[in-house]
Amino acid sequence: MTGLNALPENRDIDQLRLAAKQGEANARFKLGTLYESGEGVAESAAEAVKWYRKAASLGHAEAGYHLSRLYATGKGVQGNDAEAMKWLRMSAEQGYAPAQFYLSYRHNIGKGVSQGHPTLTKHDKEIQQRPG
Repeated sequence: MTGLNALPENRDIDQLRLAAKQGEANARFKLGTLYESGEGVAESAAEAVKWYRKAASLGHAEAGYHLSRLYATGKGVQGNDAEAMKWLRMSAEQGYAPAQFYLSYRHNIGKGVSQGHPTLTKHDKEIQQRPG
């Protein structure tokens, strides 16, 4: 199976789990979303964290963004701004627009990093240089 469209629908959770266990990043991400929402499985933020982390570790940008949210809010995992920022940066650097926006926002308000932090991403610097 390749690509998100080739993954089984929610009704076939066993097949989705098999794809995830075989290393399919999209399947791992989808399992994370199902556990976070409780769609087709018992809702479990801790399980969502587990599957998002597995997908993000394979470079899945959207999974990294969702994982950062859970670390930032302490849902399913002990809150940790450093971990939230780590996954948020990974996602933003891969071009995931919601992560880029939220990373810039966090820099602007000094949440998780100090304002004017020297490790701003290329995207952050571009936003700062835009007129308006």
